[in-house]
Amino acid sequence: MASAEQMERITEIINNLDGPMQSPEVNRRRQPRVKFRAHLSVTLLSGTAPAPVEVATRNLSLSGIGFVCRRMFSPGERLAIQLRLPKLQPKLILARVTFGRYVSGGLYEMGAEFVECISDARAAAAHPRIPNHWLLAPGTVKTNNNAPLGAN
Repeated sequence: MASAEQMERITEIINNLDGPMQSPEVNRRRQPRVKFRAHLSVTLLSGTAPAPVEVATRNLSLSGIGFVCRRMFSPGERLAIQLRLPKLQPKLILARVTFGRYVSGGLYEMGAEFVECISDARAAAAHPRIPNHWLLAPGTVKTNNNAPLGAN
């Protein structure tokens, strides 16, 4: 269980996620981390279809999240993270994996930087609808029929 001070810091971080996200170069390692332990189902946005993956969080900051998982993610892979904590507005967060390493016992430690945050009804839904622009790989150009170029 988080201490009152930790919960205050977690609340402050989550409440401030709605502001503009800074570039990774600006905030890398500058934002203080707070211990944050929770089991989450995140949605891996890489590949042909979004896939849920269970993770255990380790820490949280305004710029990102640290977690462990039984699957190794590659740097650059994108995740949709739904944060739902008591007494706080739910958040749906797009994050990009920045590093990963094998720890032990079949677990991998990873870190992901926050890219975008949504705090509307989509974030509060039990199964939130992921925005279409999150599903496209970075740099993908869309045609008029909304399919990525080269997908025909």
